[in-house]
This record gives sequence, structure tokens and C-alpha cells, in this order.
Amino acid sequence: MFAVVLALTGIFAISHYASAAVTGDVNGDGNVNAADVTALYNYLLDGDETYVATSDVNGDGNITAADVTAVYNIILGQAQEFETVYILGNKSTWDPTQGQAMETEDGVTYTAVYEAKDINNGYSWFGFTTRLADADSEDQWGDIADYRFGAVSNGSFLVTEELLGQELSLTKEGYKSFQIPVGKWDFSLNLETMKLVITPHQDPAPEVYILGEVNGNAWGAATGVKMETEDDKVFTATVTTAGENDGYSYFGFTKALAEADTLWDDIAAQRFGAVSDGDFLVTEEMLNKELSLTTEGYQAFKIPAGEYTLTVNIEAMTLVIRDVKETPDAEVYILGEVNGNKWGAATGVKMETEDNKVFTAKVTTAGE
Repeated sequence: MFAVVLALTGIFAISHYASAAVTGDVNGDGNVNAADVTALYNYLLDGDETYVATSDVNGDGNITAADVTAVYNIILGQAQEFETVYILGNKSTWDPTQGQAMETEDGVTYTAVYEAKDINNGYSWFGFTTRLADADSEDQWGDIADYRFGAVSNGSFLVTEELLGQELSLTKEGYKSFQIPVGKWDFSLNLETMKLVITPHQDPAPEVYILGEVNGNAWGAATGVKMETEDDKVFTATVTTAGENDGYSYFGFTKALAEADTLWDDIAAQRFGAVSDGDFLVTEEMLNKELSLTTEGYQAFKIPAGEYTLTVNIEAMTLVIRDVKETPDAEVYILGEVNGNKWGAATGVKMETEDNKVFTAKVTTAGE
């Protein structure tokens, strides 16, 4: 239909009509929306002159398809013109010029991850505003008084465990600050209903990938071997290296992969590797020992062709490389009166390990 309207603009061009009182509000209902587009279509296609006086939206003296386009642009622009909601507080002193901006996609629901700091005895205080004060203003708090809102309460509103996940009422009149324990919290605020929902924030489980020439891979920002973990701290993987470069292969690590192999900048902050001035050559003497890792000035590891088990500790930032063929898995057994066993040289409970260093097992004892 829009294409047809464009073709007919020369036929239906009418000169010297007044522009809409509210730009784009063709039908005069106080809003700029699809109804105004329909009103323009009705004139351009059917000659309906009900809203002729307000149809020259772009003010060029004619009513044409350009006015339809102008209304569309206004509607699209309005969709992005949302208020900004800021979280005030969470500092040793309240500062009306600083706040954490919340995110929104529809101008109604605003979300944020709020990290409550220890302001006083394990608690933090916060409130909300839709405007921050000018740092040069002589009355900063007064300037944003009409934009602030907070808890419906007689005093500071303590967020207890029972209130998590519940809708908490917000008000602009007689509002109070929220008081919340130290930690990370997810906020979801609805400006239409003036309700706030707070839930504990859960950081996504960490991941570690091996980048580079392992398991037949080549270097690529989106290509990596995902390592396994049971405690989100120690990650392991068994890989093979083919020695693509004069008998050696190169590898490093990252906590995230990119969407394409060429997008290295997307994962720059997630990568880590060897502490070295250049490529770190893994010699036989270095196997089964802790090697240091770093996120700054890191280098690639260089290793001979073979099969290896890599164990990364992202808390200690260490790497242990074990030659699978030359270093058999270590074994530890529990002898004695556990799990219904009796003492015997051939009777024992085998313990589990991921790094051939720490061994664990769950057992029961009967008190024989």
C-alpha cells in the first residue's frame, strides 16, 4: 500500500494546509500512533478530508506520502525515547549526580544487576530517580526532588529473605530508601505498576576453552575445546597435538568463544595463557608441575606432538600438563572397614581424582 501511496503523491498533493498542532497527531487525540497513519492513508487513497487541517506533518505545504513517512519516523523515534531510571545510593555518602543506569527495552520494565556494598554493618541503602543532578547546580537534591521515588515504608525498608521474589511497592510521595544485605541482586522495576522485584543474582557458571592447535583444530576465536569441571574452579581436558609446526603445537585458553573465528577482539578480555616473554616451550621437566597463567601479556604454550591431560585452576591461575602415555593415572584405595569391607590386601574402595593429586571418596562405616 505504501508503494501505491508514493506513486500517487503527485495526484493528491494539496497545497497550503496547516501543520498538526502536535507534530504527527493528525487525528487530534493527543497521541502519535498508527491511527494517524490510517488518517493520512484515508485522505491520500479515498479523499477523506476529515483531518486535512492537521495532515501536513512535515510542514512543506502539501499533503503527500512524505507526511506518512514523517509520522512513521515520529512513531519509531518515540519507541526509543524512554525515561532512564537510575539507582541512587550504594556509596559511603549519597550523591545526586551519580547513579547506576538501569536497562529497558520497552520503557516500562527496567532491570539491573545491583552489587550491594558494605556501607554500614553488612547493609547497603538505595533508592531511584529518573534524573541525575547537574554537578554545577547549587541545589542538586532539590533539582531531582520531583524525579525520585523509593519504598512505601515508615522508615528504611529492610529487604529480608521472605521478600525476595515478591512485588515491593514504590512511591514518589513519602518514599523511603531500601536497605539490603551485601551481595549481588537482580532488580526488575515496572514503572507502570510502580513495583520492584528483587532476586539473588546468579553469575553464569564459568567456562574454559583451549584455543589453538589441539584435537585437529587451527587457531580461531570461535574454535576451541571446552574443558570440564565439577567445582567451577578446576577444569580438565585430555587433548592430542599433532606437532603441526616442526613437531610442536601451540595453544592458549579463553573463558568464552566468539561468534566467528576472526572476531578476536570479542574475546580479548577473556583470554589467558603462559607467563613468558615469548612462546612458552613445555619441556619434559615441566610435566606434572604447576605452570603460571596470566591474563596480561600472556603467551602461547608450545608443546611436542602427543597426548596430554591439561588441568587449569582459574582461582590459582595455574596449569598442570600430564603426558597421558608416559604418566599412568595414579590410584589410591581405602583399606579396612568401610562400605562393608573387612581388612584385606585385595579389598579396598578406589578413590576418584581429576588431577592425580587430590583424591576423594564417599564411604560409610558401621562401627564394627
